[in-house]
Amino acid sequence: MFFEPPNLTKIFNQLITDGAKNIVSDKDFLQNEIAKWKTSLKRVEQITGDRYYKGLHDILMKKRTAIGQGGSLIEVENLPNAKILDNQYEKAVTQKVSFLVGQPITFKTDNEKYSELLAQIFDNNFLRMFKALTTDSLNGGIAWLYVYYDDEGQLCFKRFAPFEILPFWKDSEHTKLDYAVRVFEVTEYRNGKEVQIEKVEIYNRKAENAKDTSSTESVMLEYIEQSKLQNNDYFFLIQATSPMLESKHIDEMFEKFISEKTDSAFTCVLSKRFYWTKDGKPVNYDYKNRPRRQDFDGYMLENGACYINTVKNIFEHKNRICGKMTLYEMPEYTSFEIDEPDDFIIIERLMERHFANN
Repeated sequence: MFFEPPNLTKIFNQLITDGAKNIVSDKDFLQNEIAKWKTSLKRVEQITGDRYYKGLHDILMKKRTAIGQGGSLIEVENLPNAKILDNQYEKAVTQKVSFLVGQPITFKTDNEKYSELLAQIFDNNFLRMFKALTTDSLNGGIAWLYVYYDDEGQLCFKRFAPFEILPFWKDSEHTKLDYAVRVFEVTEYRNGKEVQIEKVEIYNRKAENAKDTSSTESVMLEYIEQSKLQNNDYFFLIQATSPMLESKHIDEMFEKFISEKTDSAFTCVLSKRFYWTKDGKPVNYDYKNRPRRQDFDGYMLENGACYINTVKNIFEHKNRICGKMTLYEMPEYTSFEIDEPDDFIIIERLMERHFANN
């Protein structure tokens, strides 16, 4: 399923308006946490590190002063106030970054075509971003990279400054992120004047939808709700565990779905396997009259690659499929999904066979 970055400012406002209860208990909690974080020593040091790297050192704000009447210091404006800035800090950080990530990213694989495809994603633009992330980690002690799919289904990366992100961790080791709040400023023009506006974005999932046991349907419903989709919008669920799905499959499947005028659709493969229950009962054939495989009609096996439904149906049935269904048959090799480590080996070999020259 392709997730686009939602309008999180609107979501935040909606949380306040509706008094919704999700990852934060109420708006006061979030406002208090943001207020404490904005003035915290850690964030001040992050801002200072970024400022010094850019050459905005404290020496530039130094003023010539003298003792005035009453013993207070006053600025002396008629004396020279020369400042010499030698940004050794920036030089040290740049040298460290070049040492750590100065070389292009390389991949070791026996499949040259696969290596070329990876290189298209992790290209020179990504390398520049990776260097900037390394710089952030040195200046601010941490770096943030937001990974998402855009409206066209393209994998995208967005870098956030360390001092813009307030993280909320699930564990004390800070290895699992529960949710994050981004506080940043943008320049807007109001009444013909340039003003700085502070904005807040919340990057989260509902707590009940961020568990290992959470269903795909619950995540679908949350996404539909936050994205403000209309009832007659079509919803495409594409699962990352089925990497053999191609764009042509999606196009053909949607055309079949529209032409058949059904309620929902899903992908499947023809299976000519003989299935049994755990208690030793045959499911799909008579073992006393065992058919030859080539004479066996078989059954359609759901391969989990793609599902199509309307938003209205998903809300009503709380399910990815419902009503009268369109079955789109895919090649037999697409039945494999990535659920276990060994599945990667199988999928890689299948990709070499079916996509190496594609």
